[in-house]
Amino acid sequence: MEVLIWILLIAGLVGAVVPALPGPIFSAIALALALYTDPSNQANWGWVVLGLVIFIIDYLLPSYLTKKGGASPRASKGALIGMLLGLFTGPGMLLSGAIGAFLGEYSVTKEASKSLKAALFAMLGVVSGIVVKVIYCAGMIVLYSIEWVL
Repeated sequence: MEVLIWILLIAGLVGAVVPALPGPIFSAIALALALYTDPSNQANWGWVVLGLVIFIIDYLLPSYLTKKGGASPRASKGALIGMLLGLFTGPGMLLSGAIGAFLGEYSVTKEASKSLKAALFAMLGVVSGIVVKVIYCAGMIVLYSIEWVL
């Protein structure tokens, strides 16, 4: 079981930066397995829930930051749609979220500069999400190492 937990923890860290892999989910599953095999650390279930919350927030953050950057609701929706499409198509979440925000804003304002600002805020949201996911997934490796391995 420990080998599976380590595989999931490493996959979680890789998935924190590779858009097609749900890093926080892998890390949360690894911690849930560790908690299942050793029920003495039940207080750590909060970390599992946090992983699920981070996974959801990661998809909403670019859309939210695009809106906070002064873009139209259509740019915000474009960022979200672009990110979701980026999971399955070529350019990935970072670029596809920015393209979605750009196209959404441009369809409303017809101004390239304002559309570019919306795209930059969408990219900021994706990068922020990556940073949060890396911190969480690396933290789960440290937590597992301290709680169960040492």
